[in-house]
This record gives sequence, C-alpha cells and structure tokens, in this order.
Amino acid sequence: MTVTVGDERVLITVADEGPGFPEDERQVLANGKKEALVHGQGVGLYLAYWVVRSLDSEIEVSESQPGTTITVRLPAASSSPREQ
Repeated sequence: MTVTVGDERVLITVADEGPGFPEDERQVLANGKKEALVHGQGVGLYLAYWVVRSLDSEIEVSESQPGTTITVRLPAASSSPREQ
C-alpha cells in the first residue's frame, strides 16, 4: 500500500499479485449497483463504493501484471468539498 498526499487529493493505492479482479465486481465499483443475480465476494466492495462516494472521492480498479491495483482518491484536508 502506498499513500501519496497532494495539495488537493490524497491517493491510497493497494496492489496485489492475485488472480485479477472479476468484471462483475469491477462493475460494482464503476456504478455502485449490485445485481441480484450476480453474487460476488460479499458486500465489501459495494460498501467501499458508497463510503468513498459519500466522501466526495473516487475509487478505481486497474489490472496489473499479475494482480490488481485499487486506487482511492480522497480530498485533502485543506481542500473544500464540491457542491452537491
């Protein structure tokens, strides 16, 4: 895990060397919707999506060789949140 602090954003990056990230799980993070007929690894990703979004932040999944990298972009403490 790495943490990078900038003037406006804090980036938290977690990478692993596992088998990769399934497409249905990736869609949960892309749009925040969990389909009733698609059963993933639990509610953890769904919860992560909503927590990150409620903090005016972003979460992104990218493939790495091998494995997966997840990056969370949070507003820095000195920056003001966007108008909702």
